[in-house]
Amino acid sequence: MNLKKIENPFGGLTYYKESTRSTMADASETIDEKNIDGSLFITDNQTNGIGRVSGRKWESSPYQNLTFTLVLDRDTIGKGFGCTPLKAGLALSKVIKELTGADAKVKWPNDVLVNGKKISGILCHSSKGYILVGVGINVNQLVFDKDIEDNTTSLSKISNNGYNLEMVLTKFLNTFYETLRSSTWLSELNSSLYRQGEEVRFSVGNPDNNNIVEGVLQGLDDQGKVIIISESGDSSSYLSGEFI
Repeated sequence: MNLKKIENPFGGLTYYKESTRSTMADASETIDEKNIDGSLFITDNQTNGIGRVSGRKWESSPYQNLTFTLVLDRDTIGKGFGCTPLKAGLALSKVIKELTGADAKVKWPNDVLVNGKKISGILCHSSKGYILVGVGINVNQLVFDKDIEDNTTSLSKISNNGYNLEMVLTKFLNTFYETLRSSTWLSELNSSLYRQGEEVRFSVGNPDNNNIVEGVLQGLDDQGKVIIISESGDSSSYLSGEFI
């Protein structure tokens, strides 16, 4: 990774390790440092990336993809900090469209898909007044583990081209910076929302509760809640759960 080629509009420092268990963990351990706002934690080889659901990990081959965490002051993001992973997903969908021409979709709450296959996962944690934005992007990897290969893709698989990692990262950071300040992010997000306008099944809250709702996915509100219209025409919104 050539750090000199990375442009970070958020203005923080860059913390680089050639190999690390988790950039999210690295950021959490450094959160008390001065001037940490806008800082970037990045590695060429993340060995134990954290997933949104307990027990899930982000798999990434060394030196082929992007795995990083961006630290942002909650005051920088404003009241809508809960929508940060969705805004990051929207920013990445724009970058994918620019680089490959593919129509990337944001899957609530934290994935980006191309042709129904996962190309990125985004995980946000709140800590001591900061939001830690962890991002994994499949860039140049062509071969994936058998248990995920049918549902996973990369920029290179989409376009049959190779990509400079620093260039992709810089494009994402700049687009994310603009998206956080955009007044049209919600309408853009709903236009890019995976399965928007389709019949869906949604498990509300804890899956163990077995609370399943069905209806048409209308979109998201400005708090990032899922809006589902039932067969009777009633509208309900949900802040936590999972599409099934």
